[in-house]
Amino acid sequence: MRNNKKKSKKKEKAETSNAKKRKLWPFISNFDFLVPNLLPHRDIAHKIQELNEKLDEIYKEREMYGFELSSPIEEVVERPKTTSYVDVSEILGRDKVKNDLVSTLLGKGTEKDKHPHVISLVGMGGIGKTTLAQLAYNDQEVQTHFEIKVWVCVSDPFDQCKVAKEILESIECQSSNLTALQSLLDRICDKVGGKKFFLVFDDVWTEDFAMWKPFRDALKNCGSQSSRILVTTRKDQVAKMMESANTIKLEDLSEEDCWLVFSIIAFFDKDPQQCEQLEDFGRKISKKCKGLPLAAKTLGSLMRFKKSREEWRNVLSNNLWELEDAERGLFAPLLLSYFDLSSPLKQCFSYCAIFPKDHVFDVDELVYMWTAHGFVESKGNMEVEIMAREYFEILVIRSFFQECREYLHIFKRYKMHDIVHDFAQSITKARHLGYSTGSQFPPSTDRSKNLRTVIFFSHSDYNMSNLVQNFSHLRVLTLQLRMELPDTIGNLIHLRYLDLHGCEMPLSHNKWVLPETICNLCNLQFLKLKCDPMSQPRILPQGIGKLINLRLLIGYNLVIPRGIGRLTSLRTLKGVLISDEDSKGCKFEELKILTRLRDLSLFFKEDILIALAPNNRRIESKVLILNALEHSQQWS
Repeated sequence: MRNNKKKSKKKEKAETSNAKKRKLWPFISNFDFLVPNLLPHRDIAHKIQELNEKLDEIYKEREMYGFELSSPIEEVVERPKTTSYVDVSEILGRDKVKNDLVSTLLGKGTEKDKHPHVISLVGMGGIGKTTLAQLAYNDQEVQTHFEIKVWVCVSDPFDQCKVAKEILESIECQSSNLTALQSLLDRICDKVGGKKFFLVFDDVWTEDFAMWKPFRDALKNCGSQSSRILVTTRKDQVAKMMESANTIKLEDLSEEDCWLVFSIIAFFDKDPQQCEQLEDFGRKISKKCKGLPLAAKTLGSLMRFKKSREEWRNVLSNNLWELEDAERGLFAPLLLSYFDLSSPLKQCFSYCAIFPKDHVFDVDELVYMWTAHGFVESKGNMEVEIMAREYFEILVIRSFFQECREYLHIFKRYKMHDIVHDFAQSITKARHLGYSTGSQFPPSTDRSKNLRTVIFFSHSDYNMSNLVQNFSHLRVLTLQLRMELPDTIGNLIHLRYLDLHGCEMPLSHNKWVLPETICNLCNLQFLKLKCDPMSQPRILPQGIGKLINLRLLIGYNLVIPRGIGRLTSLRTLKGVLISDEDSKGCKFEELKILTRLRDLSLFFKEDILIALAPNNRRIESKVLILNALEHSQQWS
């Protein structure tokens, strides 16, 4: 009897296993471009067997680490911030609607018009509402017609004080210390009183009239009759709530315009004969975009790297096109581009989902984090950070990131389109956590012990000593303003990246002091301290030489004790204060030992900064040191 039961259980287990494999066959067939039809059936069977073994391994790890399926934590997530900047040369198919919008903006108001005169652009995500608003905002006639022009990204949630503060600071071109909504609106009315103003409320989500009413009532009594407010939103109800005098429903691009957007990117750097051979497939693929500019741009970026007709045919016939979602299949082009990435690049991209939707990406910030997690595979003698930057460039070319053009005159910064960010969140891993105002923190104890990243994007009153105790396996940690660094920080022995740019530290003899326990972080590779020129000197602990894996040390007025010569892995060293007055401090000669340095900046005495070829990575660091020695003699 007992044997019969055992046989029965084995039979059930075998049937279950076979059922899983049967379910896997159609799944594999959906990815024709990953598993070409020309592969022998034997090879496909081997791949299925390997995939099943991998699934079993993942299941075992789930049980080992105690992972449980649960509903996602409800968070209040800010959407990405937009600006008024746009590259007009890249916009196709919107000339007529742009001209109509400009005419409406420049039209003379009458007494019967609602005041303030509100115009709403309504359309689904990815259709180009913000782009059209940018085109109108930057139109030369619009620029000269209005005396005051303001662009503010409202997004979700609608923070009244924050929106009012941004409007005022844009008008005054300086920061404001006002915090009360009434005071902010009073100052705005004083500034725009009797003048023609043009105000853009981009990306409005709230349908709550109570949130909009204070702005409407304030602007109703100031500004001239010719003033205009332009709103962009996905919701018809928002346009009604804001009492729009004109509502423009933004339609899909025409089939030909969509093809132009797609083909310009897809056929970049291809010869005319090759373009002609691929055009028939290209036109069919561009139809899959359904008139959405974002989809056309994403697919164009994918096909840019595919040369043969067979590759284009595989993308066209892929079953992912059958996917449907709230954004009419926008995830299908993103999935195609995502699956076309290498495994390391997939990790790097999905990691970016932990950043809030208003985040402006600094390339270096991502490079250091990716490196700290070991996502980047270096090639030969190539520095891992250089390889990580190449990864980022690939993601930019694939349209997963877009440049923030308002920063181009200073340095490059990047953003993610909100739908791209939504997609990244849908595939992100559970081991990384970003905290923003309104989100839940900390997570459950069972989840926290497995976390590898904790980034605070805003201040939290959470006890940092508890963080060190509960998040013992962290690789990346970023703290924010007014957050105290506990002495127990040294217990995070797995930490690779530590950003303390806003962290509070104890003051001793008018100098900020880092706790000695930080020297226990034997695996630390990247240490970022506050770079505020007004800050007090920061004293690094005596045992700093124990951080032999440190690749980057950035701060301002850093007082480094002797022993820095042991940090032979350093590639970047910024903000070190060199002084002969401190007998225990680092001497200039010690820097000669750091032969891997490629980026070095030093302070000599009276806050005199010597920056030594920070962008020239080919110069040997010994040459940099000799140059610095020559310069330093001027200040002796």
